[in-house]
Amino acid sequence: LNSGLTSKTAGELKQQYDRFSNEVQQSEAGKKLAELIRVRTALAPGAPAPDFTLKNIYTGEDIHLADYRGKYVLLDFWASWCRPCRASFPEMKKLYAEYHKKGVEILGVTNDSRKNDWLKALEEDQLPWLQVIDEFPIPHTPAKVATLYAIPYLPTLMLIAPDGKIVGKAKDKHELKTWLDERLAKKK
Repeated sequence: LNSGLTSKTAGELKQQYDRFSNEVQQSEAGKKLAELIRVRTALAPGAPAPDFTLKNIYTGEDIHLADYRGKYVLLDFWASWCRPCRASFPEMKKLYAEYHKKGVEILGVTNDSRKNDWLKALEEDQLPWLQVIDEFPIPHTPAKVATLYAIPYLPTLMLIAPDGKIVGKAKDKHELKTWLDERLAKKK
């Protein structure tokens, strides 16, 4: 049941799942696979991006993902303790400088459970885009929005189109720039 789950699409997983007997489908592992298929289907490119509300760290106002309809939104999932996240910020700043004036917003979503560490990282790194802190409804459990978006690791970049639909999880900045360049060229 667990072989190759990370590389298979929701459709491929569903084909595999459908071949299992009812007994296997109802097993604990079968139920986990069914949930994985449900989540991957809900987060597939072209699916509506799940809305969420978090607090703007600077103003305390509620930030709703739906407020950004009409713009491309890049959700940047990161944490202060994540070295690759913080190492990516110089490139992210260049990306922001290039694409923000073209209608692209970045929304930094931290997975920090220690708010003071996150605030210190923000001060050190001087990120010019909006930042929100994900909620941990129960201590030592996954954060709310990271769970909603099935974030497998940090950093993770999720691009949302102006119509509120998921473009996809970018593997790297190059793929992200390609997606933005293609889509913004079509708008002209």
